[in-house]
Amino acid sequence: MMKQWKLLALGCALLALTGCASMDSTIQIDSDFSGKWEAQLHTPEPLSKTELEAGFDDSVNKIIYDHKHIGDETFEEKQNKEKETLKQFSAKHIKVEAVDEAGKALNNQTDAKSEYWKITASFSDESELTNSYRIIYGAIDKPVALHVIYPYGEENNAYMFFMGKSYGTTTITVDGDIKTDFKTDGVVNGNTITFEKDQSIRFVFLKASHTVRNVMIGVVVFGVVVGAYILWRKRG
Repeated sequence: MMKQWKLLALGCALLALTGCASMDSTIQIDSDFSGKWEAQLHTPEPLSKTELEAGFDDSVNKIIYDHKHIGDETFEEKQNKEKETLKQFSAKHIKVEAVDEAGKALNNQTDAKSEYWKITASFSDESELTNSYRIIYGAIDKPVALHVIYPYGEENNAYMFFMGKSYGTTTITVDGDIKTDFKTDGVVNGNTITFEKDQSIRFVFLKASHTVRNVMIGVVVFGVVVGAYILWRKRG
């Protein structure tokens, strides 16, 4: 089964380069870099869920082999630990569901084969977003980004967002402002940017700061509590 998947994964990677495979993605990024990723994957050949998840395992191996030895641990020890961590992350945070061409779930078919898949990933910070990216994109081709989000320039709260090329239509919404003076392939609409297939997913945004809003909420809540207490004392 693994050998079969690796052949399919190789075919998928080659077909992706020639425009025969696609993945449309919608990614929501909150101010703390948590969020959700929903993707619709179209593979060149029908796959079962077992085969697709084996592809995720294979992408984990790609990630491990890219990393170098760190600290006193041997490469093999660190490799095994990191591989297990990523597999647990994939099992917990990345969900796959077979669908038909119209996007309808094939719930009544056990391990049904399909060319169409819905992939959903949840992440709590930049590190988990990067894990999601490298596992999901790694099932198609070798991912190129070591970090999806990282500080950019000297401006406060400015961050680069980078994921390599888009495998379909990729729409990203951030909690903040996308810098329109930074050259990008994407089309900006407010705090949302859209990339078409084969365009480079690369842009800069200013992360929103909710300090003032949180202070105002705190003041309002305090005022309500104080007002309720005064009213209670008067009635008492």
